[in-house]
Amino acid sequence: MSQSDVARTFGEGFAKQLSAVEPGRWQGPIPSSFGVHFVILDERAKGSLPPLDTVRETVQREWLNARRIETEQKLYRSLRDRYQIVVETPPKAAASETAR
Repeated sequence: MSQSDVARTFGEGFAKQLSAVEPGRWQGPIPSSFGVHFVILDERAKGSLPPLDTVRETVQREWLNARRIETEQKLYRSLRDRYQIVVETPPKAAASETAR
């Protein structure tokens, strides 16, 4: 898991402290957005980006899904803009009679 993914999940402070943890030793407590943790780091691995050919299908599917959602949101906005929503509250006397 990259440091930015750890920060996004557990918080920036946790990610910074985790980056200082020595592999092979239990360390903690380290506070996060979920509580406090004792952690052991097995190993650090150098991250790399996968070749485009191996993720092309996933990237295309995600891009198409994002475009679909964007198009739907534009449609809903244009439909909402055609209407005026008015919320009327009943007069107090009428409201108290219906409550009985």
